[in-house]
Amino acid sequence: MTLAAIFLIGCGGDSEMDAMVDSLVAEGEVNEKQARCMLKNMKDVMSADEWESFVSSELEGTEYSGDPWEVVGMMLGSAAVCGVEMDF
Repeated sequence: MTLAAIFLIGCGGDSEMDAMVDSLVAEGEVNEKQARCMLKNMKDVMSADEWESFVSSELEGTEYSGDPWEVVGMMLGSAAVCGVEMDF
């Protein structure tokens, strides 16, 4: 599993985004279209290093290297842009 996640991160592109979408959809809060919208918005505002760290934390369970509260803010902002109501 870890090897597959490393491969996805290393290759980038659509496979990485697809894995992230699948992960977000599996949590049961959003559908595929909403997840893709949210993640695209987050990727657009994150630096490449932040995005890689975020992907690694989501797919491999590693610790996110940035401020986790910034990710929460980005997630909420992206949810709003994509018309997703987040339940806490």
